[in-house]
Amino acid sequence: MNLAMAKSPDLSVVLHQIVDLNFEFRELIAAGDWEAATRIEQARRDAMQGLFERPMEPVTRQQVINTLSEILQSDQLLVHDLEHARDLCSSQISHMQLGRKATTAYNDNGLMVQSPRLMQ
Repeated sequence: MNLAMAKSPDLSVVLHQIVDLNFEFRELIAAGDWEAATRIEQARRDAMQGLFERPMEPVTRQQVINTLSEILQSDQLLVHDLEHARDLCSSQISHMQLGRKATTAYNDNGLMVQSPRLMQ
């Protein structure tokens, strides 16, 4: 039996696991579970590093390249989504801070009128 053929199923399983870890990683981030996402990302990284611990045949290299390219594209989309979420959060914080400044200015100048409920 050819040695490369004997290792191919193992490689396919590892590549499939990496893709599954990547999917789980993205789901956890979408759910806001950062601690679990960090653990999954570490497992994903370890699995990817393990791919390079043994010599590879050209066909095997291409399988690894394809999977890693898929992971990189996924990570680029994730970075884009996270940047958008960060910008939205920053905008909301700025809006909230402006509201607080306006409230403080009104209070400092005696312009704030309390609602009837607060006066009771």
